[in-house]
Amino acid sequence: MNKIQIVLALLLSGSFHLTIAQNPEITSSKIEVKVDPGIELFSTIFRLAGLPEYYQNELPEYVNDIELYFNSFKDHPVVKYARQLDTTVGMGYNAPMELAVHISDIGRLQMRETQYPIQEYHDMRWDQASIDKFLKLAHDFAQESRFMNFFKNHRPLYEFTENKLKKLMKENDVWEWLQSFFGPTSNTQFFVLIGMQNGANNYTCQVILSNGKREVYSIPGVWMKDAQSKPAFNQYTINRIVHEFSHSFINPLVLNSADELENAGKTIYAYVEDDMEREKYRFWTTMLYESIVRACEIRFNNVQADSVMMNQLIEEEIRYGFLWMRKLVCLLEKYENQRNKYPAFESFFPEIITFFNNYARNIVAEIDELRAAERKKWAFIESKAPKILSMIPENGAKNADPNLREIRITFDRPMQSSSYSMIMYGSSDNYPEIIGEIRFDSTRTKCLIPVKLKPDKHYIFGLNGEYSLGFRDESNNALVPVIVKFKTY
Repeated sequence: MNKIQIVLALLLSGSFHLTIAQNPEITSSKIEVKVDPGIELFSTIFRLAGLPEYYQNELPEYVNDIELYFNSFKDHPVVKYARQLDTTVGMGYNAPMELAVHISDIGRLQMRETQYPIQEYHDMRWDQASIDKFLKLAHDFAQESRFMNFFKNHRPLYEFTENKLKKLMKENDVWEWLQSFFGPTSNTQFFVLIGMQNGANNYTCQVILSNGKREVYSIPGVWMKDAQSKPAFNQYTINRIVHEFSHSFINPLVLNSADELENAGKTIYAYVEDDMEREKYRFWTTMLYESIVRACEIRFNNVQADSVMMNQLIEEEIRYGFLWMRKLVCLLEKYENQRNKYPAFESFFPEIITFFNNYARNIVAEIDELRAAERKKWAFIESKAPKILSMIPENGAKNADPNLREIRITFDRPMQSSSYSMIMYGSSDNYPEIIGEIRFDSTRTKCLIPVKLKPDKHYIFGLNGEYSLGFRDESNNALVPVIVKFKTY
């Protein structure tokens, strides 16, 4: 695999980007968590430009402040130029963040010195002309709008947000896990820069500085809020941070072993190409990055999750097309149990190379084995599964009452009262409108689904799905998925 192919795969993976630190003087071994003015400035510009990924509204009060403060700058030259860049080269998603973390001085908006220029190794959407023009216009915007006044006025909100995420990261031992699992990193700094306007979008960036030091960034968005409408985070946030940081360890190992992995990667990719395309993973290298990183993320969750949850995490990855995930996770467990032999992940990587080469050689048998395991799993589920005794309206009814206010499902045994899965099939127009809380009666044998139905309407939905088994009895046995159909008169 030649250098150009490697770089192109790296650029289009969406998982491994080279960028530079905001503060190279930091010497702490811990992960710095902060709301960064460069991130907020560029997010604001692309919000005003109307890019959906930057036009998130998860924090209404903060967003309203932005809209009011910057309302008169919606047609500023930098906003118009941002729209133009998005139209011509798709300058959205990670691209604004890539440039933002290359800025050394928010007052002057100057580029930092790195070993590689952004337009060559980091993001091909930026070229020197567009960088120069955008930074000049962004500088004018920041000065004319007095952006830093806005940023400083919201410092209490930023500090609240930073402290929330710092606390959660400490509780989950993110730094300690990274160092323990992958091995100590003496020449790498990790940063979490919170994208207040970025919703559920998360980005990762990495750079080798001109002095040889490496800076790795996770840029999580904010998509949750607490009862006071302040930013909130959960385990998913932590998982995404672990996921993005893991790329900084895994991607270089894959690229450095490209010659040994290429045949296996291409062979496996051919069998799962449709699944990978759905996830926008268009290269075998990207497939391997994601495979190993997702397996690492599952091992991280091992300390928080029980065996049922771990199995669900693995099955979810198999559903995405990573058919080998169960065996790969088991292989990483072997690594964790033999750290005297494998002091760092790099020393274990030859085992991973062997794993993928063997999987590729035996891929037909491996897939047959997986299908057999799936059949066995469903046979076991069916043998233990709760049964539906009756439904109102009946499944298959042709003349259901449109004035019915509840769909009632009666099971043959008590069910878990806080667990259920309703699956939409086809158009949302054929999914019943749920107008309240789904609940169980006092016996927990009847599930009551408050709905608003329409006359002369075909309805279809699922109770549980192949990968969503929420309806479970007290012994955690799942309902075999049922498709419900009825028509109102």
